[in-house]
Amino acid sequence: RPNPGEYNRGSSMHRTAVWRTFAELFSGIGAARLAFERHGFHCLRAIDNDRQACRVYRSHWDDGTLSEANIKEAEAGDFADVGGIWSSDPCQAESLARSGRLGGERLSGEFIRIVSHVKPLWVVRENVYPGAEVAYALCGIGYRTITIAADALPYTGQSRLRYFVVGLHSDVGMCPGEIFSDSQGDALPPESVYSQETYAYCLTAHDRRYNPEETYVCDRGVRILTPVERERLQGLPSGWTNGLSDHARARLIGNALCVPLVEEFARR
Repeated sequence: RPNPGEYNRGSSMHRTAVWRTFAELFSGIGAARLAFERHGFHCLRAIDNDRQACRVYRSHWDDGTLSEANIKEAEAGDFADVGGIWSSDPCQAESLARSGRLGGERLSGEFIRIVSHVKPLWVVRENVYPGAEVAYALCGIGYRTITIAADALPYTGQSRLRYFVVGLHSDVGMCPGEIFSDSQGDALPPESVYSQETYAYCLTAHDRRYNPEETYVCDRGVRILTPVERERLQGLPSGWTNGLSDHARARLIGNALCVPLVEEFARR
């Protein structure tokens, strides 16, 4: 892979091939890979240390790309051959901090560590928190950035607001605002087709009954969502997390990305 400074000097075909390779940090059950591969991208590296998430990931891609390891122990050089990096570092620490509690470990610094070494052409960092410090750090190592607040509601009917910090290396010669402006297509997110009365609350990472944060179904009584219903609200194929308990599936799906929303980033 050429370094960013050489990117614009390659052939059009070569630039496209480089651009369409990426790595997944905190890959979970592979929602980002699923979304990007639907748009012609190729995942070369992935890393996560959740045993059950890795089991699901390998059930769909047993190609050696996934490293089941702690990202703090990962060598940045292992990601040196990718054109882009997607990161969905755990949001528990951010969520707890916003509620005035302590807990969890912020791992966005590991994303910055790897990006500063690899200097890929593009990066995206997704989190429940806007991440101004992440955008600032990216600017300091040569990236032009934009932060986008996008909700999964228009795509699957699940109200799930997340923040995406998108960065393009300055040598690419383009600002991310050009890609995500309305002139490039419909606004992001698009106008919702779901009414105020028909959306589902943001999926949580548990399946406990009688939790006010959960969505319930009135179907001959009141019940919690099934694993397949949870998968569909995340835009995952039905049965994506088969082979695990309902509790484990709820946790993994609740921590996953909304696939159709990520596809919009891949399409842009």
